[in-house]
Amino acid sequence: QKFLKPYEDDIDTIGIITSPWDKERARRKDLGHKDTCKTIAEDLAKFLGEEAFDKPKNVTIRNDKGESVPSSFGRLVHSKYSWCNPSTFCMFPALASQGKKAFLVKSDQLYPFAHNLELEHLELVDEPFLNMGDIVTNEMDASEIVAYLREGI
Repeated sequence: QKFLKPYEDDIDTIGIITSPWDKERARRKDLGHKDTCKTIAEDLAKFLGEEAFDKPKNVTIRNDKGESVPSSFGRLVHSKYSWCNPSTFCMFPALASQGKKAFLVKSDQLYPFAHNLELEHLELVDEPFLNMGDIVTNEMDASEIVAYLREGI
C-alpha cells in the first residue's frame, strides 16, 4: 500500500499477471502448486479490489487462454504503474515501461546493474520479498502467504 497508495486516484483498474492454471498451458513444474497459486491470486485480487484502497478498484487476473508472453509484456510496458517482483520476466518490460512509474523490487542477484540506470520512470524498491526458497524452507501454506502479502502491500 505504501507504494501504490499515493497514486490511488490515478488507478482505476489493476491487472495481476500469473502463470496459467490450466493443465494444458501450465509449466510442468508448476502443476503441483496451481491450486495454491490460484488461492493466493484470488485473495490478492479481492484485497486490492475491495480493501487496500479508499475506493474500490476493478481487478482482473490475467492468465486465461487469450494471454501470452507478448501480451503480458505489452500490458506491463503500457500500464500506468507496474509492480515487479525480482524476476527476469518482469524486468525487461519494467525497463521499457511507457507508463508513469515502474516499481522493481531490488535484486543484486538478478540485476546488479539496475542501481546504475537513470530512468525517470523506474523506482527500485528495497523491500523484503517472499521468494520460493523461503516459502519452501518455512513450509508456508496459502493462508500464510496471503497474510504476508496483505501485511506487506
